[in-house]
Amino acid sequence: MFDGEGSFKYGGRWSSPGTRVVYTAESLALATLEIVVHFDEAHLRADYSFATATFSEKLVLNIEDFAGLPKNWRESPPPIAIQEIGDAWAESMQSVVLRVPTSLIPEGENFLLNVGHKEFRNVVLGDPQLLSLDKRLLD
Repeated sequence: MFDGEGSFKYGGRWSSPGTRVVYTAESLALATLEIVVHFDEAHLRADYSFATATFSEKLVLNIEDFAGLPKNWRESPPPIAIQEIGDAWAESMQSVVLRVPTSLIPEGENFLLNVGHKEFRNVVLGDPQLLSLDKRLLD
């Protein structure tokens, strides 16, 4: 679950395919929005799980500290320049956690975890739990 395989295969807003990071959100509600926005017929009946990831603020680098964001950073699909920011961060090993804004709502934060960073062992991972979504989200 925390191996970065999804981002490695498919990429995401903040990383291109081939970069191994784990996407997390500040809350279960925001994480659910991040899943639901990508629903399509293939995913509609998929089983999802969630787990907590706890880390010290000392392990976090803010995206504003790393690079300025292009004006079109919220577009979908994401601009390649945004993915390149995350790729460069992951490769630089500047931090184990990168705080980034969510593109879905005006306020909210997501966190990328660099599973290849030596400090990843300091991220406390919770046990996976089944995510039971209200059926109205699936319609």
